[in-house]
Amino acid sequence: MDRYVFDKKSCNTRRRQSDRFVPAREAVEEKRRRNSWPRPTKSCDLWDSKYLQQKKHAVLLYGVLGFDDELNKYEKQMIPAWPCVPRQRKYLAPADSILDLPRYGEADFPELLDWGSDNVLVAALGHIYHKWSWKTQDIIQQSTTSNQTMCCKFHPRAEYLALGTTGRRAEIHDNELSKCISNSYCDCDILLGKNYNCAITAFEWSPTGQGCSEGRIRSFTINNRPMSQRRMAKVAISLLRISPDARFLAVTSVLQDDIYLLCWPSFELYSTLVSPNWTVKAINWHPWRSALLGVGTVTKDIHARIVMWDVPAGRIAEYGLSDKNYYLDTMRFNHRSGELVVSLYNPNVANGNSQLVVLSDHDKAVDHWGDGRKFPDRVRYMIFNPDGTLLASATSDEDLIIWKFLPEDKKKKIKNKSFSTMPVYLDITSMGFSFR
Repeated sequence: MDRYVFDKKSCNTRRRQSDRFVPAREAVEEKRRRNSWPRPTKSCDLWDSKYLQQKKHAVLLYGVLGFDDELNKYEKQMIPAWPCVPRQRKYLAPADSILDLPRYGEADFPELLDWGSDNVLVAALGHIYHKWSWKTQDIIQQSTTSNQTMCCKFHPRAEYLALGTTGRRAEIHDNELSKCISNSYCDCDILLGKNYNCAITAFEWSPTGQGCSEGRIRSFTINNRPMSQRRMAKVAISLLRISPDARFLAVTSVLQDDIYLLCWPSFELYSTLVSPNWTVKAINWHPWRSALLGVGTVTKDIHARIVMWDVPAGRIAEYGLSDKNYYLDTMRFNHRSGELVVSLYNPNVANGNSQLVVLSDHDKAVDHWGDGRKFPDRVRYMIFNPDGTLLASATSDEDLIIWKFLPEDKKKKIKNKSFSTMPVYLDITSMGFSFR
């Protein structure tokens, strides 16, 4: 049967087919499942219902005994790992439909999905990218690229769409026309030899920047005027993230344990974060701070850890999420609430178990999805919609799941503390112009 991008999928299509007369537990809807006795564990995760119930009981007990004032005083003295306005009740839930992303599971790099400020979701698969409108719940446009797409990124104002492809080519498309208006090529064949034919594997706007599969990064204007370039690794660049104040660029490569912090856009090395005990899986700047970098890592003994790097203050703090074995696949800060959503995968559960955890601090889980579920889909990439109320996740089983993350703000006021004046000023003073 033919599959099409953004086609609706039923909830049971993700389950493996079975010819058993009595269906497997994974194939039965959750409401119809019987309770199963879990194996005894030495510790509970922060997001386990048992742990949260015990914590709630302890808070009530402290209040009855008159210790609530001391508890509140202690919590106020604790410095949070990142700024946040946490939710008061649980809200995370999948939307009604699950969309199809054929061939996404075969992609080498996960950032083939982006959500523009015009509330349009783009999925770039192969040589074709498709635009899907949340308002109409349908595909509104589609267009092609010259080569196979490796990554895509919307302009902050959704005026342009940047696509990194194979054949050393980066393309800038007009979002309204869905047409290529500019392109550029990486210089790997000149600098490293004619046998190098790299692919553009990472992209970031401010105004533009790219990383290639040969470990080089390059910055250029939207009119293809080159600014800087530098080789950072011998393997492909996997992630590029420009800080909210547009002063720093965080760079990491595939399956590496180091993060390079460069001055933007000159690419002068500012600092390096490295540890032989972990592998970097995700990096994201907190949207409410000028340069607070969150790093998601996995240790050699399969433990998920989060590192918070306050660049201006030079402070680094490392936090473990659980004593159990978890892979951290991806994570992202919400620009409206400041909460951190983390995708974790437990390999010790039969058929695997993927979970989404919303954290207000390194030791406080405020929402969670995946408790007791046999959900084998590993979330490879996540992106928020413009107002931060919806979360789109792309899984290794080629599903696009849109989650209800926060209640919709009827007044349409985005409650975030974004930086806009300072980045524009720095762009103008350093380059003479600003694209934002």
